[in-house]
Amino acid sequence: MHPSLQVRRLSRLPRSLRTIAMEMICSCPSADTITRFVESVSLRDAMDFLPVFFYSLDDSRIPTSNDLEHWNPDTICILVAALASFLFVLREKTPVRAAADLWPRVWAWMQFFWTYDEFMRCLPFHLLPQEDLHADMLRFCEHMFAHPPNKVLFTSTPGFAVFVTRAWSLVAGGFGSVEHRRATQMVDHLFIHEFASLEDLIEGAGGTINNLAQLCMRDVKLAVPDTTRDGPLILENMGPLEAVLNFLIVIDNHNRDTNPIFAENPLCRALIPLGVVEPLTYAANMLIHHSSIRNGTRTRVLEDLIKRCLIVFEMFFRGPGGHRTLHIAVRFGLLNIMHVTSQWKLDNSDVLDQALLALLVNVLPRSAMYYNSLPDLAQAYNEIATKEIRRSAFASSLVFEAWQRFGEAVQWRFSLLNYFNSEEYEAHRACDNVECGSIFEKRMLKRCTGCSELLYCSRQCQVEDWRAGHRRSCASHQAYHRRMRHLYTRKEYSFFRCVLHHDMASQAPETAHQYIEAWAKFPDAIIATISDYRSFPPNVGWADATGTPFEGTDIPGYWNDLVSRARRSRGRLDLNIMGLDDGGPKSALFFPLRRTSSRVPDALKRIAAESSTLSSEEIELRIKQVGEEAQGELSTR
Repeated sequence: MHPSLQVRRLSRLPRSLRTIAMEMICSCPSADTITRFVESVSLRDAMDFLPVFFYSLDDSRIPTSNDLEHWNPDTICILVAALASFLFVLREKTPVRAAADLWPRVWAWMQFFWTYDEFMRCLPFHLLPQEDLHADMLRFCEHMFAHPPNKVLFTSTPGFAVFVTRAWSLVAGGFGSVEHRRATQMVDHLFIHEFASLEDLIEGAGGTINNLAQLCMRDVKLAVPDTTRDGPLILENMGPLEAVLNFLIVIDNHNRDTNPIFAENPLCRALIPLGVVEPLTYAANMLIHHSSIRNGTRTRVLEDLIKRCLIVFEMFFRGPGGHRTLHIAVRFGLLNIMHVTSQWKLDNSDVLDQALLALLVNVLPRSAMYYNSLPDLAQAYNEIATKEIRRSAFASSLVFEAWQRFGEAVQWRFSLLNYFNSEEYEAHRACDNVECGSIFEKRMLKRCTGCSELLYCSRQCQVEDWRAGHRRSCASHQAYHRRMRHLYTRKEYSFFRCVLHHDMASQAPETAHQYIEAWAKFPDAIIATISDYRSFPPNVGWADATGTPFEGTDIPGYWNDLVSRARRSRGRLDLNIMGLDDGGPKSALFFPLRRTSSRVPDALKRIAAESSTLSSEEIELRIKQVGEEAQGELSTR
């Protein structure tokens, strides 16, 4: 036992106090003794009473639930002595090397005070609010952590991480206070060093991931006012915000390790509906424009904070529906944050470059595909472009090139969006009876009353198509398009089709090579063109459509019907799959594109049949001739 806890230490006390101390160590001190003890102990000599505190906190004296239900004066005396001793131990500078003996008793009583909080408030003495008890306990832990073995002892205690998280939730209302910073720093330390799991954080926050998300959201919101304050930035006040960012990053890294293909971050998903993107973007934007940055005095801590913000942004926007929250971040200055940090010349810039590249290469170009996100992206990019994006201003050539490619994607897609919204654009669709295939303005066609998706130029065509197979696939068409309407608005879906049509037309030579390669290997195959829009320009490939239904559709009947229609069209219907990444396995949209005749596929099949005897120059020439003859033949379905 540590010397400070031994009974002989009481000999230092004056006779009157020593008498009270010795009476307290007896098996059941009287109420009068406890009263004199509490009144006699002062801050000056509190540490001389440590043996008394140690004895009063003996965990064998903790009352049982039965004792509390049938409480008697002795039980009350034990509780009063324990509570007084508990508070003195927590609030005084207890010798750090005494922790090994004190900690098991302090922890056991803390658990008791938490478990029976409501019951003890009915007893005839004052129990501190739980937030004060937890704050005192955190102060005690921080003091004891000065001795490294104590940190291992405390953090290895079952339930300690839950307690610290609960303390964080109880003191979170006092943002910027010492108690708040202490709680968030301790939770951050435990989680980063794997002393705490996500389950511990959830239990301590209230029991659900939404409780934890609300706690994180509170700290993010409370951090915003400090970022707007001019003058020297108090980086200590950014600790809670940094802790939230660390939680998200650690959870994400763990999920990627366990499931590298699709790692959904549950805390991200819970935070997004709470509106976390707006305050987080605003705080980051204010930080990079803070006076300390303008004066050229930014610190490594501030740089790391901005880097973490960029990493977390990528998590928010890569998930399902990420494009729907991206435009909020763009409005609050996301591109400006990226542009400023792209020009930072750091000693170790790998993490920053990776975060910027993840956004510029993987996230932003995909979002430029969406009808509602594109205008905000274009406006924000144009504001940055007026400052001139020059290679000399960027710290990394890779980041500079990514900015250029992103700019090309935004400008090309935005010009297409303007055309899509103009009076010049008139949607054309073909009659879905493949034996007809005539192309009309969409408004002139009539819908199938079953699926409300297929269009016909006359009742005769509808009856023919029904008999040809639509009676078996009508429900599949309805189910597929119901799912699409759940994921995308009609405007978004129509814009996807517009983008695909124009990209197919502009990439006709490359697509022709894909068809020739496919038909050279499989002369009778029904070919589907696969355009991967997770990059810009999209990667185009092909596959045999008669095989297994493509990954990304859970409605095989719909795809099988499209293949059947393509076969019956005898070359007048092209199958196209648009690959989009909404966070899960690659989602796919299926767009059949109709031709007025089969001249182009017939010519490409002939080239494919003769490709083994033709030189590459001859193939290029014949493809060019086919393209010139078929100019404008391809039309949306």
